[in-house]
Amino acid sequence: MKYVLAGQEGMEGTMNAAYILRTEKGFTLIELLISLSIFLLIVSIFPNMILTRTSGFYTDTISSQQVMTFFNQLAHDSRGSVQAEIKEGALYFTMSNNDRIKIELLATHQMRRTRNNEGHNLLLEGVKSFTCVTSTKRVVCEVVLLNGYQSKKSMLIPFERGGQK
Repeated sequence: MKYVLAGQEGMEGTMNAAYILRTEKGFTLIELLISLSIFLLIVSIFPNMILTRTSGFYTDTISSQQVMTFFNQLAHDSRGSVQAEIKEGALYFTMSNNDRIKIELLATHQMRRTRNNEGHNLLLEGVKSFTCVTSTKRVVCEVVLLNGYQSKKSMLIPFERGGQK
């Protein structure tokens, strides 16, 4: 390795740390350690992100939050409906724009929502039974899960056909 003092290009002399210019190119040990630590940090986080992504959506147990989300969807549909009825074991909401929303329990223990018999929105899994009772202004639904958890919710239908309240 050849060191050249600043201002004395032709002469070789003692090393003065403040004025030494390196003529060889390369990485220092500090630069290599910093880049290695950043690489190891990224590599250590990556498998956790992959596991969360692949297994985060599939859970074996149904939580009360999932049931609450299911009932919130039902309440949202009932608020926008003008009529609710039960036919062939399914709950039907007729919306103000004449769309028909169907909520049904499948043989695979899943609750499915369709709009005008199109689409397939999975609302809840692990359902043992789903029952609803409708009246003019109210829908009362109860869901019982395979793990024994059960919940009941009453929802209002704000409008009747013709826009009268």
